[in-house]
Amino acid sequence: MSVIAVSPDLVEVTTLVLQPSQSFTTSSFGMTGSIRLSTKPSPAILSLSNTKTGSCFSDSSGITADNDLLFSASQAFSAGITDINGIMSNYIAEVESSAIDARQNLKTYPYRFSSPSLVLSYSYDSSTESVSVPTDFNEWTNLQRRVIKNSLIESQKIENASSVYGYSHYNSLNFVSSSNFGTSSAIVYPNFSNAEGIRDYTPRKEFTLDFFIKPKAPIDEIGLYNAGTIFHISSSICVSLVSGSSFGPDAKPDKFRILLQLSQSAEKKPSNVNISSLPSPFPENLIFATDEILRRDEWHRVTIRWGSQSRSNGTGSIKVDQVDTFFSANYPYLMTELAADALVIGNFYDSGDRVAKFFNTTEATRNGTQTDPVGSVTDPVGFKFSHPLNAEIHHLSWFKRFVLENELNDINSVYSSKDALIKPSFFIAPFFTSSVTVLSTYVTPSIKNETITDSPMSYQLALGYNASYLNLQNFLIDAAQKKQPRAVGMSEGTAIASSFDSRTDSIDDLLMSQAVNRKRNFSILPCDDGLFEPSFDIPGEDSSRFQYFGNVRNPAFMSLDSLAPAGTYIPGHQFSDFSYDGSDYPFLPLFQDMNYLVANNTMANISSNLVTVFTIPAAYYLNRIVPGTFVITDHSVSGSGGLSFELRDDSRGNLYRADAKSAHAKWNRVGAIFYSHGIVAILTPHLPFFGKNGFEMSFRGEVRKSVVSFSIPAKAGDVNYSYNNTYKSFPPTNLRSEQADNFTYITGINLHDENLNIIMRAKLAQAVQKREGDEILFRLRYDF
Repeated sequence: MSVIAVSPDLVEVTTLVLQPSQSFTTSSFGMTGSIRLSTKPSPAILSLSNTKTGSCFSDSSGITADNDLLFSASQAFSAGITDINGIMSNYIAEVESSAIDARQNLKTYPYRFSSPSLVLSYSYDSSTESVSVPTDFNEWTNLQRRVIKNSLIESQKIENASSVYGYSHYNSLNFVSSSNFGTSSAIVYPNFSNAEGIRDYTPRKEFTLDFFIKPKAPIDEIGLYNAGTIFHISSSICVSLVSGSSFGPDAKPDKFRILLQLSQSAEKKPSNVNISSLPSPFPENLIFATDEILRRDEWHRVTIRWGSQSRSNGTGSIKVDQVDTFFSANYPYLMTELAADALVIGNFYDSGDRVAKFFNTTEATRNGTQTDPVGSVTDPVGFKFSHPLNAEIHHLSWFKRFVLENELNDINSVYSSKDALIKPSFFIAPFFTSSVTVLSTYVTPSIKNETITDSPMSYQLALGYNASYLNLQNFLIDAAQKKQPRAVGMSEGTAIASSFDSRTDSIDDLLMSQAVNRKRNFSILPCDDGLFEPSFDIPGEDSSRFQYFGNVRNPAFMSLDSLAPAGTYIPGHQFSDFSYDGSDYPFLPLFQDMNYLVANNTMANISSNLVTVFTIPAAYYLNRIVPGTFVITDHSVSGSGGLSFELRDDSRGNLYRADAKSAHAKWNRVGAIFYSHGIVAILTPHLPFFGKNGFEMSFRGEVRKSVVSFSIPAKAGDVNYSYNNTYKSFPPTNLRSEQADNFTYITGINLHDENLNIIMRAKLAQAVQKREGDEILFRLRYDF
C-alpha cells in the first residue's frame, strides 16, 4: 500500500449542461409522453403492510400484524418457540400473493388548470334568502393566480420589462366561416349622409385602402375557396380575397388574389367574377385582380390607391407587399351614393332591402349604434351575407385621399395625426377602447343588459360564473369617426333558458351552444404579425384597463387587475344583506362576491380569473426549461370547430402566438412562462378555451452534471511493495527477456480526507501489474 498526496493540479472539475428534449400530448385519443416516477419499476417490489413501529409498508395487502414475519417471529421467540418454519412459510406465501407496489406504476405529466366553469351543489332557501355554497372548490386556482401575480411575475421584472399581470394590447380581427360558426356574419358601420350630403366613408374622388391580411383556408371545406369580401360599400367599392389554382397538401388553396371592384362593378357578386376574362365590358369594366401572390397563413400588406382622373390619367394600383398591380380608371370619380348607407367589413351585402335597417331603433338601443334616419324598427328583410371572409386582418385604414408613398412607410404617424385632412376616415386596429356608448351583454347566463362596458369580457360572467363572453364592440369602434358598429351574426345570442341547471351544466358550454356566441368569442385574437409593430398612441383614449408602469399608464398592455369596477366586491356581506327573490335561480354567481347578487365566498378576487395555467412536473425539465424552446399547441380549440393555435416563448419569459408562417410578433405578449418553476400562464382572455380538450407541448429541459476527475500517479519507484504477510517477491514473468526482479498488483484505490477517512473507493475490474520502473496514471471520476 502506498500513500500519494493529491495536489490541486491533479483534480479537474467539469460541468456539463445537458438539454434533453421533452414532449407531451393529451387529447381525446389518449396521452403520450407521461413520465414514471420510478425510473426502473420492478414487479418484485410488492406492497406489504406492517402496522408495528418502524414499518414502511402500506395497508393495501392482506398481511396483518398477526402474520407479520418480524412481529410473529419475535413473539414466538419470546414464548420459547424455536421452530418458526410455519410462521415463515405463511409469511412468504402472503408476500407472493401481495400486489405490486402502486408507486412503481405512478406517472406524472403536465396538467392544465383553469377556473372551474361548473357551479357545484348548493341550495337556496327562499324564506331566509340564504344560499349554501362551497367555499374551497375554487381555492386552488385562486391560489395559483395569486402566486403568479404577486410572486412569480414580480420576480421576472428585473430581466423582463414586459413582466406584468396582463397582456399586450394588439389584436387581429379573425374572420372564419364554417358549419360551426355559420356564414351570415359581418361588421357593419353606418354611413349616412349629413345635411350637406356628405358620407363619412364615401370619398368624392381619391381614395386609399391600406390593411394587413393573413389568408386562411376554410376549416371544413375541401377544394375551391369561395371569394371572401374584406371591404364593401355598395355601388362604390368591394375588395375581396379570391383563391387561385394552387393547392396545398391538404387539398385546400394556398395562394390567393386580391379582387377589386369599383363603382357599378361593385354590385356583382365576387364569386361570379370570371377573373380569366378580365378586363370585361361595362358594367363590369371596373373589376381588377392581382396575380396569385398572397400565400396562405402568411401576413401581407395590401394598399389600394386611386388618384382620380387628375393623377396619372386615372391609373391606380393594388400593392401587395412590394408588388404593384396597376389598373386604369380614367374617370373624374368612382364612388356613388346608391345604397351606400353602410360600410361592411368581412362579408358582401347581397340584398335588395335597405342596408340602413341594420341600424333600426331597436338595435340602436341595444348596441349603441347610430339610428336609421328613416326610423326603421326591424332588420332588413331577406338580406344575405353571401361571401364570408376566411382571413385575419388588422390595421385597416380607409382614406378619402391619395396617400403618398412616404406616408405609407410611416403609417403609424398618419393614423395618430390630429390633422383631420391627414388621418384616415376609417380606422380599426383593433384596439380595445372604452368609447362604447352602450352594449348588450350578459350579466348572468339568463339576463342580458344594455350597459356601458369598460372591460374586454363580461366581468359579471367571468367573476360570477368563470365563463367567457367577449365584449366585442369594445374592439370594433372606428377610431377615426368614433362610430360603434353592428356586429351582425355575433350579437344576437339569446339568454340561456332557465331550464338549464348551472349546478350540473357548464356555463361556457351553454353559451357556446349558440353559433353567434362562438363566432363572437373567436372574433378577436392576439395578432401574430411580426412584419408590423404598431403605435399605441391612441388619440383620446385612456382606459382604466391599460397597465400601469409606475405612475404612468401604458396603452401597450392590458391589465388583468380589477376586472370588475370598484365596489363590485364588498367583503363581509352576506347574501341576506341584499334584496333578491330567487327569480334568477339557479344562475346565482357563486364564485365571487358580487354586490348585486351576492353569495358569500371567502375566495373573492376581482382581478381577472380568465387565466389558464399549465404546470409541468420537475421530472420533465430537472433544473429549468431552456428559454426559447417551449412550444404548446392546441390543434382544435374547444368550441372552435377546428381552429388551431400555437404559442411559443421568446426566451425572456413571455409567450407569443405563433400561427403565421411569416415572421412572428414576439413583442405581442399573451402570457408568461416561468422556466425554473415549470409554470405556464396564458393571460390573454382571447384564448379562454386553449388546451381545454387537449394540447401538445414540447421543450428542452436543462440539467447540469458536474464531473470531478482525479489523476493518481503511480510513479517509478512508488507502489512497489505490499505489507500483506502473504506477499512474496519474484519476477513478474518467467521469460528470459524479463529484467524486473519483482512486481506488485494494484487492485484498488482509496481516496482519503485530511484525517485519512476513506471518502471514495475505486475497485479495478482487473488487477494492474506494476514493475518498479513503470509509471502508471490512474484517472478516477465521479458525477454529481
